[in-house]
Amino acid sequence: MKLTEADYYAKDGVLNNKDGFAFFVIKKLTLTDKKLQESLFADFSAKELVMIEFPVSFACVDAENFDEAFLADLRSALKQLEQNGKTVIFSATGSVAGAEQSDVFYHIARRIKDCTSVAGLYFPAGITKEAAVTIITALQKKHPEYVYFTAEKELYDSLNKDYAGRIAFASI
Repeated sequence: MKLTEADYYAKDGVLNNKDGFAFFVIKKLTLTDKKLQESLFADFSAKELVMIEFPVSFACVDAENFDEAFLADLRSALKQLEQNGKTVIFSATGSVAGAEQSDVFYHIARRIKDCTSVAGLYFPAGITKEAAVTIITALQKKHPEYVYFTAEKELYDSLNKDYAGRIAFASI
């Protein structure tokens, strides 16, 4: 199944699904190991949005190479969450020398493109509007269904003007 822009959308800064359910409860899961065990996701219900955060170095070895084994494991975990009716967003934090954030997020999104459990991504703290727009522009080509989250009110207000319905505000 392929997601559409109607499956997830932001209304008044809150993520909603196609059934009109608003995700007010957002829980953060920070991966500290590349091993994605199913038990990591056991404590989350379908009524909670799970933000999966991991270091960008888990997915990106260097500017030219990605850790395809990690991305395959991530996809498998997301497919399992999909079967359990859970919804997630992801965030890759930090950087890898020479790698552009937009390229990294695009590659991650490409590897998990068929995971209907993924509503979008959470921008790392301190991201500039220009960097956020570059990421959104890169991903919208193939993933117009994604909703983008930020904890920075000024960034939210600025982006929401141009991407109404696709930007959510969440302090996690």
